[in-house]
Amino acid sequence: MGRLNLILSDDLERKLRLAVVNRYGGRKGDLSEAVEQAIRDWLGKRPTKSDNELESK
Repeated sequence: MGRLNLILSDDLERKLRLAVVNRYGGRKGDLSEAVEQAIRDWLGKRPTKSDNELESK
């Protein structure tokens, strides 16, 4: 399991935390679950350079 430390604007952090509570209920681990899903979604929508190189071979 990896660990990331990042800095968000206060406004974005507040919106994220409120959205997590509304969607998941605000239990322990819900914020991590929401961020993990957001990263998976982001990675799935944006092909990386290595993905493009693999498709052309």
